[in-house]
Amino acid sequence: MTLAASFSSGTTHTVVEYMSADSPTVTSMRGSVLVATFHALKEAGHFDRYLTSLAPEVREELMHVLAASWVPTPLALEHCRAGEALALSDRELHTLGSLAADRMGESTFNTVWRGAQAMRVGSGWWVMKQADRMWTRLYIGGGCTVTQVGPKDSLFEARGVPMLESRFFRALHHGFMVGVGRLLGSTCYVKPELSRVSHPHRVAISFSWV
Repeated sequence: MTLAASFSSGTTHTVVEYMSADSPTVTSMRGSVLVATFHALKEAGHFDRYLTSLAPEVREELMHVLAASWVPTPLALEHCRAGEALALSDRELHTLGSLAADRMGESTFNTVWRGAQAMRVGSGWWVMKQADRMWTRLYIGGGCTVTQVGPKDSLFEARGVPMLESRFFRALHHGFMVGVGRLLGSTCYVKPELSRVSHPHRVAISFSWV
């Protein structure tokens, strides 16, 4: 059954429904996202060009970001603009997102990563049910939904994220979701989907694993 058919037939089940009590729109993003992206940019050889795309005062602020800090959305958007200026391909951006996901798995999501690895088999839905916990480690504000559309098929929707207006951030987000997909099963197919409500601050990703 296709994703659209699942929704039309009513065979879906909401696994996680989360909306921040602080704000329907993300007001801050965890510094670990930027720090992980910096490391990925360095590993891919793009970091120096990224720096030259930043205004001096913005560069100073970003270079002092700590993983445990909260970065205001306007500064996070400056980070995205510098990333856009690199004009990287979708494949390159997805690779960066996957590299960043691996690094964040070692820090921000260490508990989830270790829990999934310990379970080995059957961790897919357990990981998806942690979506709200993972969200609050990444953002202040906004929200997310996880919908079950099949035995091992889910739809993740993020909303209220201004950075999603950036192609750079959207592609990194997809790469990060591919990293999450590696925890769901021995094989996981991750692809972008249309959000149920079209909005530039929303994105939907489907997961199918075996």
